[in-house]
Amino acid sequence: MSANDRSRRSAPDYEAYVAEQARDLGGLAAALCGAGQDAEELLADALVEIWRKWHLVTKADSQVAYGRRIMTTTYLAAVRRDRRRRSLEARLRAQQEINSPPTDRTETLAHHDQLDRALDSIPAKERAALVLRYYLDQPTESIAKILGCTSAAARTYQSRGRARLAAALTESEGSSR
Repeated sequence: MSANDRSRRSAPDYEAYVAEQARDLGGLAAALCGAGQDAEELLADALVEIWRKWHLVTKADSQVAYGRRIMTTTYLAAVRRDRRRRSLEARLRAQQEINSPPTDRTETLAHHDQLDRALDSIPAKERAALVLRYYLDQPTESIAKILGCTSAAARTYQSRGRARLAAALTESEGSSR
């Protein structure tokens, strides 16, 4: 059987998977990236990677978990690439220069923006561990499997991430007063 025959036969399965999982994976991408366009790019990159590894995804015990792992590792790889190209300071300056007109939701948006900036300031694996834990409500064992580390390392990522997130939020509250 040629590769072309295999891809034609597995394409409907992949399309069904995407139709079923796109919303959840999109939410995970948004939680990991904290920005609309970045999340869309991450989702697209992860779906391409899922297609490339579809033969492995279909053999996995849980296609959903495998997809989440691909999404998370795609995110971590993107973070490593992006950190080489741009500094965090440039990104924060750009966010601060954008002034939106005040609305009834201004305070809520300010809190979301504050949380996004705080999440941006912590290392990628710690951020991923926190997102998996608190956004997807994943247990430590699942986080460890997705991140490709031990349960002890996953607990460490969560603990350090919480401490750094709390410090960043406290610091930003102090500077906004």
